[in-house]
Amino acid sequence: MQSSEKLLYNLAFSKNISHASIFECSDSHTSLKIAKDIVKILICNNKQNRPCNVCSNCIKINKDSHADVKFIGLSEADNSIKVDDIRFIRSDCFIASNEGSCKFYIIKNADYMTIQAQNALIKVLEEPPKNVYFILLCKYSTNLLETIRSRSQIFSIGCEDNSENEEFILSKDILGSVFGGDEIELLKLFSKIPNNRKFLKSVIENVISGLLNSEKIKNMDLYKFTVGINGLKNMAELIDKNINFNLIVTMTYAVLRRNICVEF
Repeated sequence: MQSSEKLLYNLAFSKNISHASIFECSDSHTSLKIAKDIVKILICNNKQNRPCNVCSNCIKINKDSHADVKFIGLSEADNSIKVDDIRFIRSDCFIASNEGSCKFYIIKNADYMTIQAQNALIKVLEEPPKNVYFILLCKYSTNLLETIRSRSQIFSIGCEDNSENEEFILSKDILGSVFGGDEIELLKLFSKIPNNRKFLKSVIENVISGLLNSEKIKNMDLYKFTVGINGLKNMAELIDKNINFNLIVTMTYAVLRRNICVEF
């Protein structure tokens, strides 16, 4: 993950920005402002001083009225981003730009996309049209599918330190109990998970990342480890489906205990 806003701006000034970027930030207003700055830098009419904020492109972006800059946000009905929203992007992005050489799609609260919406987005990220840019704004990038993360540049923008993130702290404690083979402590930690699907998904994603990056997996049976990782990924996918939350928590605990915890 890129760690600095300066790097992001430098990439924009040099026009080396990726076709897909994830801005991870605790403040949605800050991430949206930076997203607009990046777009203005890329299409500002003033070649010497970008963004100038006085040319027609900059003014329209500031007013959210530029024809080539589309914003996707949460549905008022259920506070999510649906697959139909992404299908619109997939069809619209192949249409030629109106006012310039580039088109931009800024997805606000991208970590609230449904699994179906994220899967639909993957298809266009794999084979993006030329001169089309996708900017995903989110609080926690770990709430996005790994297939989206792997096809994007991820930037941490003014976010609070992960050490202060409750999900991250709990994930570290869970990994500690797994590596210590402490099944009782593992059970206690899972009992602390609040009835919050986003929270649980973030914990699972962090645990998967921690397992994959640990040196201790060298001592494990590869088959059982693979089964465990796939089981955790399946649990993450179940979170957005109409399945009892407590059942998913119990199943996630069982996957760790049965396939991974007993190995250490």
